Amino acid sequence: MKPEPAIVEVTETWAGLAGSGVRQWDPLTPVSPEPSEVTVFPEDPVELGEPNVLICIADKFFPPALSVTWLKNGQEVTEGVSETDFYPRPDDSFRKFSYLPFLPSQGDFYDCRVEHGGLPEPFTNGPDPCQPRVGPWAPGN
Repeated sequence: MKPEPAIVEVTETWAGLAGSGVRQWDPLTPVSPEPSEVTVFPEDPVELGEPNVLICIADKFFPPALSVTWLKNGQEVTEGVSETDFYPRPDDSFRKFSYLPFLPSQGDFYDCRVEHGGLPEPFTNGPDPCQPRVGPWAPGN
């Protein structure tokens, strides 16, 4: 079954190198049906009370339009959050990194939520038991 094309709202167009020529991206291009990947991990081994940085990588998505949101105990966090531009991959998909400085404390949970047209629903790295939350303070650790 062929997926229905989706239209994404984008404020910028992208022009990048693809092979030996230049590829122009039209914001009305359908969203890639290929699954995107989201990975979350700490920059350093997590120790309670020691400053660290959580890294969320959204990888293998097209077009270059997505939303990354950090949550602490289910509440949106914006302070200190930074993210990269979109990095093109050799297969014409894209990668983007988001960073959240944090101070690990007993009982705190940090989640990365990614929304993109190529995902069937927003991806959040918790509380799905198949996607454990980051840190030694997560249940069962």
